[in-house]
Amino acid sequence: MTIDTSDVRAGAEQGLEALRTPDERFDGLPDYPFEPHHVEVGAGLRVHYVDERPAVAAPGETVLLPHGEPTWSYLYRHVIPPLVAAGHRCVAADLVGFGRSDKPASRFAYTYQSHVDRLRETAGRSSPSESAFPAPRGSRTPRSGTPVTSSRRTRGPRSRP
Repeated sequence: MTIDTSDVRAGAEQGLEALRTPDERFDGLPDYPFEPHHVEVGAGLRVHYVDERPAVAAPGETVLLPHGEPTWSYLYRHVIPPLVAAGHRCVAADLVGFGRSDKPASRFAYTYQSHVDRLRETAGRSSPSESAFPAPRGSRTPRSGTPVTSSRRTRGPRSRP
């Protein structure tokens, strides 16, 4: 496999170089009609996220759809439309290194803490008036114990009785 080096981005974040998959590689994906949104985090790493809302303002909630490894927001292509149709806003970010987000060349750039930090920065930069990734006030991220803050209150995961 040949990598087009014109898509290598230099990032000052820990002296990282990052690969960027050309946008046209994502053209025509089946069942993935979502408009891409991007923010830059760290020292120039581009993070992609999907932000779908009902056409008419609705009293629904914001639903954060986090992915794991080795997938990306494409995982939720069949989940987002019915949630939006039910009046909810859906946000699905591609972690750095996955999907449409930049991919640091160094394997040492992929730590749990770096994913937490970049996701937090993505939330802060994606929408100045409203966080794209709201979390319950005072909640903590798993394992790291790092406080997560938000100006909006949300409900946590729901369980069925």
